[in-house]
Amino acid sequence: MHRWKHLEWEDFQGFVKPFTGWGAGISSSVFVEYDSIQKKYSAYAAMNNQYSWKSRYVLNSDYVLNHEQYHFNITEYHARKLNGIFENKDFGHESQVMYELLRIRSDLYRMQIKYDAETDHSLNRAYQKKWEYQIDSLLNKSEDYPLFPEKEKVELYFPEKPKTLILTIDHEKYSGYILEKYDATFWIVDLEIFSNDTLSIESFAAQILANAGQTDIFLNRNLPHQNSIFESYSKDTLKNEIVLDKFLLGKNTTFWLKYKYPNERENREIFQVIGDQFFGSYRMLDE
Repeated sequence: MHRWKHLEWEDFQGFVKPFTGWGAGISSSVFVEYDSIQKKYSAYAAMNNQYSWKSRYVLNSDYVLNHEQYHFNITEYHARKLNGIFENKDFGHESQVMYELLRIRSDLYRMQIKYDAETDHSLNRAYQKKWEYQIDSLLNKSEDYPLFPEKEKVELYFPEKPKTLILTIDHEKYSGYILEKYDATFWIVDLEIFSNDTLSIESFAAQILANAGQTDIFLNRNLPHQNSIFESYSKDTLKNEIVLDKFLLGKNTTFWLKYKYPNERENREIFQVIGDQFFGSYRMLDE
């Protein structure tokens, strides 16, 4: 048994299921232990190595291993849910603990089935990325990633910790944060400009996008966010990506938010949902 961790193919030690068409399978569940000193129950996620298996055809496939990792991540999420129940409720009898454990395991089973069904066991790449985004969001929803802590405090939801970004525009360097995952790119950059003349910022923003090689730039004049001064939809023809840009006023600066995703008509709705959540999470903390 292994508790929740970053998986390696060596963790899969069971026999391959006969007549299966899939490359691997993980056996994981939520378990409960009791600390007799602190007199409290706690839940944890673990995999059974002997019942987790892989085909020799997938040993070099990081993609398939990643799919199994997210099965394990779903199990970890449900273990955390059960720990939340333990922290907020007193249990006078072991049967009550077992009831909650069985209920969580039932929810876990349904979510695992739905994950495989919607991703077609990882064969549907767009849905695979959507599920990765959802699962990361569930695991990290309580994480706080401070943005621009020395300046204006901004809240913007990233499903995992972003990297520091240094962007060069016309030989000037600007700081920000970037996350490249799920076949998409998310970023926020402090442009260090502020003006009551928003038309000048619009002109600057449009020039940035054009110089970046984006084409078919469509401006959105119906700005849903109260801080928005410029929003656009465009295409990166070199990378075949859809690019959404929003320029939002802070109290003393302008922030540039960008979201890029594959230009695939059949999967556009999936990536738009992710983008809406990203942009919709922006707010100034001292407002």
